Amino acid sequence: MKSYQLIPLRDLLSRMNENDVVVRLRSFVCPRDRDREDFLHNKAIIFEKKNMARTYLAIIDDMIAGYFTLSIRCLQVPDDQNISKSLSKRMNIDPDNNVAQCYLLGQLGRANFSYRGMGADLLEDAVAIVKQANELVGCRVIRLDCMDELIPYYEQHGFTYLCVTDPTEDKPPINQMIQII
Repeated sequence: MKSYQLIPLRDLLSRMNENDVVVRLRSFVCPRDRDREDFLHNKAIIFEKKNMARTYLAIIDDMIAGYFTLSIRCLQVPDDQNISKSLSKRMNIDPDNNVAQCYLLGQLGRANFSYRGMGADLLEDAVAIVKQANELVGCRVIRLDCMDELIPYYEQHGFTYLCVTDPTEDKPPINQMIQII
């Protein structure tokens, strides 16, 4: 049984003064993954207000123990990927431009004090929300981006490695993984 309450950030923003929400978000500490910390501290509210993403907070004892962010993004599948016709069809890849519509699990982080297995619980909640969205609007692909060391973890949770992105000046290459729902 999950020991946290899952609260959408938009609910906090509708009930609380935004400055109070900012203070609450800044209480999230994740020294092992400063990028997750930075997103919640500095970008989550902006993404929420612009309808670019939805952030869900896992609350334990009135503290943010973890969170995840969901959005919609197109996935450009590189031409050089040997994707089977079956997978291409299941992903609804447009043959004219190699683009597939996807839900993006853009962030998933947990605080150091969180319990063992909380990441898997958050992932399960994120997939459940995407399945609800699928029932309402369609789209059956969930995508996430991760570092090499996380590939086996996500494979254990039903994701399949798809490709690695090309590096840019400001971004290193990142692995893209998918799950078909």
